[in-house]
Amino acid sequence: MPAMGLVPNDRLDSPNRPSFRRWATILLSVHPNSTVPVGTSITLTCRVDDAVYGTVVKWYLNDVRVFGYRVGIIHPNDRYREDAPTAGTWRFIILSAHPEDSGKWRCQSVFPPTRSQRSARAQMELRIGVPRIVSLSKDIETTLGSRVLLYCNVSAEPDASITWNKAKPQQSLPTTASTNPVTSALSFRIVTVKDGGVYECVATNILGTVVGRVAVNVIHVPLIDSALSDDRVVSWINLPVNLTCAWSAYPTPRVSWDRSGVMVDQTRVKTFTMEGISVLQVTPTTTDFGVYRCLVANSRGRAEHIVSLTAAASPSAPGNVRAGAITHDTVILLIDPPRTNGGLALTNHRVSYREANMVRWKVLEFPIGQNTIIRGLKPHTEYQLKVAAGNPVGFGNYSDVVRISTMKQYTSGDRMTTLLPYPNSTYSTSGIGANNDSSSQSADTSNTTIATDMKPGSQGPSPFAIVVGTLVAVFLCCVVIFLIVSLRVYLAKKKRPTEEQRLCRNRPNSIFSDASLFQLRHDSVQYDVMPMTCGPGLLRGEFEFLRYKLVFGTVIGTGSFGKVIRGEADGILRQGVKSVVAIKTLKENATSNDHQDLLKELGVMKILKPHPNIVTLFGCCTAEGEQPPLIIMEYLPNGNLLQHLRSSRQRVEDTETHRASIRTTMSPTDLIRYAYEIANGMTYLASMMCIHRDLAARNILLSRDGVCKLSDFGLARDVVNGGIYQRKTQGRVPIRWMALESLLDNVYTIQSDVWSFAVLMWEIVTIGSYPFPGMSSKKLIKELQRGYRMARPDHCSGDVYDIMLDCWRENPASRPTFENLRNRLEAILIESRNYLVLDFDEHLYDYTYSGSSDGVDI
Repeated sequence: MPAMGLVPNDRLDSPNRPSFRRWATILLSVHPNSTVPVGTSITLTCRVDDAVYGTVVKWYLNDVRVFGYRVGIIHPNDRYREDAPTAGTWRFIILSAHPEDSGKWRCQSVFPPTRSQRSARAQMELRIGVPRIVSLSKDIETTLGSRVLLYCNVSAEPDASITWNKAKPQQSLPTTASTNPVTSALSFRIVTVKDGGVYECVATNILGTVVGRVAVNVIHVPLIDSALSDDRVVSWINLPVNLTCAWSAYPTPRVSWDRSGVMVDQTRVKTFTMEGISVLQVTPTTTDFGVYRCLVANSRGRAEHIVSLTAAASPSAPGNVRAGAITHDTVILLIDPPRTNGGLALTNHRVSYREANMVRWKVLEFPIGQNTIIRGLKPHTEYQLKVAAGNPVGFGNYSDVVRISTMKQYTSGDRMTTLLPYPNSTYSTSGIGANNDSSSQSADTSNTTIATDMKPGSQGPSPFAIVVGTLVAVFLCCVVIFLIVSLRVYLAKKKRPTEEQRLCRNRPNSIFSDASLFQLRHDSVQYDVMPMTCGPGLLRGEFEFLRYKLVFGTVIGTGSFGKVIRGEADGILRQGVKSVVAIKTLKENATSNDHQDLLKELGVMKILKPHPNIVTLFGCCTAEGEQPPLIIMEYLPNGNLLQHLRSSRQRVEDTETHRASIRTTMSPTDLIRYAYEIANGMTYLASMMCIHRDLAARNILLSRDGVCKLSDFGLARDVVNGGIYQRKTQGRVPIRWMALESLLDNVYTIQSDVWSFAVLMWEIVTIGSYPFPGMSSKKLIKELQRGYRMARPDHCSGDVYDIMLDCWRENPASRPTFENLRNRLEAILIESRNYLVLDFDEHLYDYTYSGSSDGVDI
């Protein structure tokens, strides 16, 4: 209320704020609990006990002082007036009430200094224009099949809107309404017991909300809610556990528990009964396990429910124990949960390991959720590992023994400098390190002596020795001059005489470098790539390989403009060793544009360093005059992720219900791991300012160990300048995986890849189903513009689906980064919960596709 002149209260009374006692009273000209209509005249009367001459009263609204009104003078806005005090009474008049006048009003008196009591105050709340429920239906009792009519009458200024809700579960209901005053009615038929409950009349205007509640009680016999009741509870000795029995009944029933027909001993258990739920808390001993019965009875009938309390067991052996990363002295283990946890949550993993030729096992224990990392191993050594899972009962059986071998340990920075001793001299020598950096080091050899064979009485070298020495020195100088001239002539004839050696210096491991490090996770142990010699087939520049050293095999895949062939390359990784590789080249009917696209894909792969979740480039054949160009990559025998997902599907039919469902041979951990590894690869790709533009399950390849690797960079682009790529040519594009801004404006960013990643996650969760099933491409674009997004699969948890929704936000800047996605998926993996229930109706995701990109020309 700026026109009233408000001053914060703490500025008026500090620093010596008086202590207050309630010796004052505020009287209102309206009912204190009513809602005052806008425009009403309100008189606030402050009566102060023992007021004397010189007493001053100050008025505050919401702890802010109202001042600037001269006694007996009407404010220019015609809304306020303060009358002269009479007989200890002060009046403040609101001539025309406004919503801004709502709040806590306080009158505060200040007595003259002659009084020992310095101040008194009173406070009252004033509500202006907030809705008020004038009348509301009373609580009712009814029966099944009857019709119920509820009404709610509201007074408010400004006008209020009225809605009806059912409190549990929360849902909005259709109503009929009239206004001024607002009256709303809700009519419905009691079809089931669940139609009863608490109904809310919610009235809202700009000043606030008021809620009125009506209970509709459906008279019926007790019913057990099996969805909320326990059937089987697992516990262990002295581990408190709750047995839950959920029910519905009216009138309110009596609830009791017994075991084998005998009422439970109330001195040994605790019983809690609340609205619709009864809980029996048991701290079991060896004799307390067994069958318990919950009895619910009222005047209409009775119902019972059986709960079995079972003793827990230790977990079964963990499944699929494998190495996630290996260095020369460290192993990171990946462990799938056991088939059964014994009925209790897992607490620890116990890892036993030993060298393959040893008898004694070493034992380590890791809490669930902590990375399982074994350190301090010997380099280039074979180890045996086995893992057991534990719960409060104890540890279960060990898994099958897994054999792993640590890597060799290589040193890449040692300087091989030899010092030649000479008596009483200090000198420098230069050493060339593994990283081609030169350094000098000095050695003081003053204490070094050599034996000399000098004849007694000799006075120095003879003239003959001097002549011979001179001739030898001249000869050596001539030899040096001859070598320098010869070298210059040789270099003039051949500009690049040591191209192969230059290539080896730049890429001592074909495309790897001794300094290159794989990194499984941003905070995990790093491990060195094993050094490999530079093969003689690598010539003409970085990654170039001699075409005649390739042997072509069968075609293992085709794309939009190219094909992939399984082949062998002689010496691409190590001299004299043939390696199985994948060779990507053009189809026979490829155009010049296809040729350029293949070279662009190669260009993107060249700027990427080796990464565990990106297909590795070994070499290429692009020399001028040699057609067609070839891209030589690592061979991944397990095909693409889409084929892998679909081949894991199993159709299962329930013989009793004849319900067909889809299951998979993979675990939820496997599926979340796939998404994590893809996000890890995309995190690196984003850090290199590259966009993929075709992120889909068909373009993810699987290694021999089942590790996901990004592939097919045919649409990828380097966007280091600005991070945005705008497509200016026509061609076929993967519509169902594309972000909204890419579909509408042909604009691609790293955040566009984030959108595609969520569609890929949906493919993983639905075991290789077709995105946006049953929807044409044209309709898809229109629906996305209207805000449509694919619904949450029934078997997918809300946490996983929330990741997808975050990636599908319309504003690219609001989408998470790939680093954030990787961290969220990693947290899900560590938590080891089943975020996916891999059993769903066959008809839900029966749309299939051949693996093409569903491309259309735009």
